[in-house]
Amino acid sequence: MTVREHIASVDEKKVWAACYRVTGCAADADEVLQEAFARALETEPEVSGDRPLEPWIMKVAMRLAIDRLRRRRESSYDGPWLPSPIEEAEVALAPSARYELVESATFAFLLALEALTPSQRAALVLRDVLDLSVVEAAEVLGESEENVRTLHHRAREKLADYDRDRVQPGAVVRDRARAVLEALFGHLVAGDTTAALGLLADGARLVNDAGGVFHAARRIVRGPDRIVRFYLGLLKKLGLPDETRVRTFNGLPAIEMFYRKNMGRYAPHLVTGIVLDHSGRVETVFSVLAPRKLEHLVRGGAPT
Repeated sequence: MTVREHIASVDEKKVWAACYRVTGCAADADEVLQEAFARALETEPEVSGDRPLEPWIMKVAMRLAIDRLRRRRESSYDGPWLPSPIEEAEVALAPSARYELVESATFAFLLALEALTPSQRAALVLRDVLDLSVVEAAEVLGESEENVRTLHHRAREKLADYDRDRVQPGAVVRDRARAVLEALFGHLVAGDTTAALGLLADGARLVNDAGGVFHAARRIVRGPDRIVRFYLGLLKKLGLPDETRVRTFNGLPAIEMFYRKNMGRYAPHLVTGIVLDHSGRVETVFSVLAPRKLEHLVRGGAPT
């Protein structure tokens, strides 16, 4: 069989899922996956029944993903950074993985990963999401087994706060999140300030990511009062969206909004979701407006 024929046997979704969790950006995951395939066709690595192509593709794609993350960290970004919202089909991962597929795609988890170095992040994804052995992770990363153990240990140490406070996105959490999300924006549209404030935790924050393309709060908005005032002002200025859809992104409900008129410097397409604390109140409101973070939604999401 040729390399081109072996490409058909590669689990693209699994490789894409790993790259997305390392970069936090669906567009980056798309690009590094396609570059890995292009390199396979160009270099024609040795493949056979005993030497499948997928480990080679995973190795190349993950190293490219690490480079993307490193470059992003080294460059300036206009305003707060958020991951791309994704709708992801099931990927067959080992049931013994520390973090399940859905949890490892949540905004809470992906933002917690921002505390890790690129190499630590990749090691944690390989070990605790894909459930690779130390030997397998070392092969992918081009590191010694001892270095992988060290990277993995330090990554887990930095995720201690996340692990302590984690709220896994099971059915009960998803149902609660949808009810709170719809109630919050219903109260805001109705101008019911008291009811909206009652759904927000005392330390609630609003994070907007417009990537410098559209007008948005370039600093995190902190506190229930400020968040409610922000949205009431926005609704007064822009009016209601022409279309709204409640969809599941990154394992939790979010509202996708569309404005059909000319919005000028305001985003015509955005995704807004929430993260709940253990009491069931809103801890974080996030809005993704950056076009690069949303372009894959129009194309249909992760590889099929």
